[in-house]
Amino acid sequence: MYSNGATPEEIIKKKTPARLGQNHLLRLTKNVLNVFEGNVLEWGCGGGWNLVPFRDAGYQTIGVDFDGAYVRAGSQLNGLNLKQLDDETILELSTVNFDVIILNHVLEHAVDPFQLLIDLRKLCGSKTYLIVGLPTLESGKTWGFRDYFHIAHLHYFCQSSFARLAGKAGFSLF
Repeated sequence: MYSNGATPEEIIKKKTPARLGQNHLLRLTKNVLNVFEGNVLEWGCGGGWNLVPFRDAGYQTIGVDFDGAYVRAGSQLNGLNLKQLDDETILELSTVNFDVIILNHVLEHAVDPFQLLIDLRKLCGSKTYLIVGLPTLESGKTWGFRDYFHIAHLHYFCQSSFARLAGKAGFSLF
């Protein structure tokens, strides 16, 4: 639906930032969260393009995704530690102390968003930050309603409904 017939390799090359570049997620991590090093997990990483700036800045990165073709291509093209999501991977992740977990434009695709947040909460320590990128109903005009409402989004959140869901899953917002 999102690829317009492009291969995973073509999409990864297009989306990967330039070497030693930054993206909005890295700037947020450094400038707002004040996390300048540590372990970063991206859940739903696709081909890992969001993790490249973190890796280049010295963070230890792990990305997980259900799509094996993207995981393999991102690992090969960018030398990233990407893994296909399965029970073994989740068990392995539970042994890592993450400083930052990224869930960028994934929650709206989850069959059970609450359970996903509960599962991610289990991977968080007392000082772990969860960054959630989410197209909210308030941002529909920015996205354009035709691109915002589509079959791949199983759930739609407004800012307050997301805040309630996150709080119910044990997260504090700031």
